Amino acid sequence: MKSNRVILPSCVAAICLAALPGAGRADTVIYDNGAPDQFGTYNADANNLFTLDGSTFVLNPGSSTITGATWWGGCADEGRCPAGDFTIAFYTDNAGAPGTLIQSYSVGGANQTFTGNAIGCSIGNCFDEYSYSASFGPLALTPGTTYFFAVGNDTGETDTWGQETADAFAAFGSHYQFDGTNWDPEYSTLAYQLLGPSAAPEPASILLLGTVFLGIGAGLKRRLNR
Repeated sequence: MKSNRVILPSCVAAICLAALPGAGRADTVIYDNGAPDQFGTYNADANNLFTLDGSTFVLNPGSSTITGATWWGGCADEGRCPAGDFTIAFYTDNAGAPGTLIQSYSVGGANQTFTGNAIGCSIGNCFDEYSYSASFGPLALTPGTTYFFAVGNDTGETDTWGQETADAFAAFGSHYQFDGTNWDPEYSTLAYQLLGPSAAPEPASILLLGTVFLGIGAGLKRRLNR
């Protein structure tokens, strides 16, 4: 006797989708301005003439939302840094310099981790290197457009904090320092990363999902027609 019993494939839609490349991933690095080079820092501190350091970035297609950042720095005055509060800010690009403020965030108690490395030893002034991270936003920006990311320490301690370089010998105008009124061009690129949701599934992943559903449909049709 013909059986109408249907045996479903072991991979149902939700499970198949979770197995696809990129499905269910947490926020990740969507822009990397370079790793710290341990050469030096540029001051960006409430106790200093320069209170913010700003560098350009451009998001790739498929990455349009920023939810956090990682950056590196240290305090050359004492060789150590107290855990502190930071300002994170985003600006438009104005002919290669920071333009209009888009959004700023006050980050209290940003995660601070001693890396075990020292900054400035090559020029005879060793001090501790720290990595920092914080979540904020989300901030939606346009991929393919140039923006500026800026960071500054607001702790108010006697130690002057500085953001670490990624390429100490980069050309003049590679980043800018804010003196409370103007943005002044400087040498060197700065070490930081921007975090956000993973990019949309690749076309190959979408094709794979379509193939899965076609396979399920074909299997059910064969079983029902027996």
